[in-house]
Amino acid sequence: MDNPVKYPGYTHAAFIVDDMAKMSLGSTSMTFKITGGPVVYGQGRRLVCFFRDPDLNVVEVNEVLK
Repeated sequence: MDNPVKYPGYTHAAFIVDDMAKMSLGSTSMTFKITGGPVVYGQGRRLVCFFRDPDLNVVEVNEVLK
């Protein structure tokens, strides 16, 4: 999501979490760069955040809103 050129197909992993505010990104010795969000998508149905893991892979995290 943070690159200007978009490619079709598999570009990142996506996960659903129960509560994004309580989500832990693991060890405090690791650094994760949030690259987008949190933002509400899907006509208000989900809260989405994108970040890069230590290997610079894009990871999408979703919280389904009630």
